[in-house]
Amino acid sequence: MVDIVLVVSGVGLVVFLVLFVLCFITLESIAFFVHLMVRLFRRLISGLRKPHQQQMAPFFRFALTR
Repeated sequence: MVDIVLVVSGVGLVVFLVLFVLCFITLESIAFFVHLMVRLFRRLISGLRKPHQQQMAPFFRFALTR
């Protein structure tokens, strides 16, 4: 009976840790994606203000090298 309790609690702990790590990775990637979107939006706005300069080239170079 004690062995069953230990196994169940161990499996529960492992599942909890896996879910926590997955949630953390998802939050990190969402934060990174939002950061990229904000940078792209700022580049677009500054590009609209100054149309003679090519503002998008550095972003595409950055996106391709990631």
